[in-house]
Amino acid sequence: MIDNLFDKELIEILDERRKKVHPKIITVSAGITSSGLGDERNLREFLLADNIATYFREKGENIFFYLFDDSFDPLTHSKLKVGVKKDEVLIKKFEKYYGTPVKLIPDPYKCHRNYSTHFQDEIILRFHNIGIFPTVIDV
Repeated sequence: MIDNLFDKELIEILDERRKKVHPKIITVSAGITSSGLGDERNLREFLLADNIATYFREKGENIFFYLFDDSFDPLTHSKLKVGVKKDEVLIKKFEKYYGTPVKLIPDPYKCHRNYSTHFQDEIILRFHNIGIFPTVIDV
C-alpha cells in the first residue's frame, strides 16, 4: 500500500528517522484550523500523515497519530463564507465575530457548543469516512 505512494528514498528517510527518535513510540501529526473546515484543499497533508502512520503501524510500531486543531484561529470573512456555505443571512449575523477566536463564537447551526466544535466534528466525520482516525488535540 504505502510502497505505491512513497518511493524507496522516502521510505529509507522514514525508517532512518524512526531510529533517531524514541524506539518504542512514533508520533505523526498534522494540523487544521476549525475556522474554515468547509475547504479540503489541504486534504493531502492528512492523507500523507495517515499513510506514514499506517506504514509504521504495519511494521509493528507503536504509533500516535495526532491532529492539532487551531481552535483559537480568528474568524475571517472568507472562512465564515466557506463555513456557512455562503448563506448571506448567517454571514451578516456572524460578521460581528471577525477577529474572534472560533472557539469563542457560537455555532451558526446551533447544534454544537461553539463554532470550532461544529467544524471540527465535520472534518473528523469526513476523515472517518475515508479511513483516517487521528486523535484530535485542541490548541
